[in-house]
Amino acid sequence: MSAPVPTCPVCGGAEGETFLRCRWGTLWRCRACAAGHLAGLPSVDPRFATEGYLERLRSHDAASERFFAEWVERICVAIGPPPAVILDVGFGAGHFLRKMSFRGYRVAGVEISPHARDALGMELPGAMLKVGALDPADWSRGSFNLVAFWDCLQCMPDAGTRFETAVSLLRPGGVLLLQVPNRGAANLRFARVLARLHPELARAHLHAPAAKVFFAPETLDWLAQRHGLVPVETSPTYGASAAGTGDGTPEPWRGWREAVSRHVDSAWAKRARKAGEPVSLIRMFRSLAQPAEMGIG
Repeated sequence: MSAPVPTCPVCGGAEGETFLRCRWGTLWRCRACAAGHLAGLPSVDPRFATEGYLERLRSHDAASERFFAEWVERICVAIGPPPAVILDVGFGAGHFLRKMSFRGYRVAGVEISPHARDALGMELPGAMLKVGALDPADWSRGSFNLVAFWDCLQCMPDAGTRFETAVSLLRPGGVLLLQVPNRGAANLRFARVLARLHPELARAHLHAPAAKVFFAPETLDWLAQRHGLVPVETSPTYGASAAGTGDGTPEPWRGWREAVSRHVDSAWAKRARKAGEPVSLIRMFRSLAQPAEMGIG
């Protein structure tokens, strides 16, 4: 008797297929929205709440500064001048919020790490910073001109619900920004090839189990259409993300697993560039909902 198909965390459907089965988990792929997902994992990796997680993010400060310096310009054009209000979900070391606050925007953020919240709160005492998951009870509907998920939505096992919450928090004409690893068909096929060599190579490539949901380009299009969003900008990137969350690997295995992940990421980046396949997807969508449609007022 075959195992029941787990519910897709993006669309809620149960029309999936087993794409990859390894000792570290089973990867299902949804036929409806093309999202992949790992079933039966903890909702949040507890290591994200440790001080070591923040230090790991800070070790990429220089790359993150360069990355966000480019994107801040585009985002300011999309959302307009201050005093627009922005929410960064999974703000990490705070590079994005820091830059937007410096430009005069009102900033808010949600982060699983209390250490990250405390550190950024000392720098930005006026920011509205919360610890935990994105919860609609924490914010009023239609509060933000921008809600951003920088390289974190894939780590949320209820990604579809979090996306829906983010849409409800947008003001009419507000912008939803997503950055996720590109886990389209070519990328998942590469994971399958790696799994045949060694299961650990596939795990390193997919950044599992920290990453639990895997977005194809068509998954983002499906989400946007379902929630009435229209594209503002689509920017595929071909190098490694500057805002990565790591893989949640415990010590003492961190060192060699990081080395494996770097080599696997590099191998995929070279293959992807040759094939014109983006490594990371960055999308901006605009909400066209009016206040009455969003339940406001």
